[in-house]
Amino acid sequence: MKAILTLIILAFSAALVAQNNIYWDATGRKAGSSTSTGNNNTTYYDATGRRKATSNKAGNQTVFRDQSGRKTGTAQQSGSNRTNYFDATGRNVGHSTRQGASTTIFYDASGKKAGSATKSGKTTTYYDASGRKIGSSNSNETLPIPLQK
Repeated sequence: MKAILTLIILAFSAALVAQNNIYWDATGRKAGSSTSTGNNNTTYYDATGRRKATSNKAGNQTVFRDQSGRKTGTAQQSGSNRTNYFDATGRNVGHSTRQGASTTIFYDASGKKAGSATKSGKTTTYYDASGRKIGSSNSNETLPIPLQK
């Protein structure tokens, strides 16, 4: 049995602006959604009920997840694919694309994100202890890193 929740958004003139439908499977999981503008999504689950992938109607993007629910990659119809990498503690330590671009994310001793660097070495980003971006450098310019107070 499939349950459908329909949300209708009306403008002040009472004309139909948009309609959104959300579909649920027999176990109560969100199975997909559709809009009156043709935006449709389908969600896929593994045998244990974990969300494994989501794709849209056009099939131009599919999102993949691991057993912990982390987004491990995306595949696009255009061929622009991305793979995310995680360490043993579950932190995102980088990503790569089918086209060969990659980024490595590194952490300080306390486990907080400290920076990232691209494969080409063109851009490096630095973060403070609170995870805020405090500077970056690339082959063309360097932004100053403020002194910690």
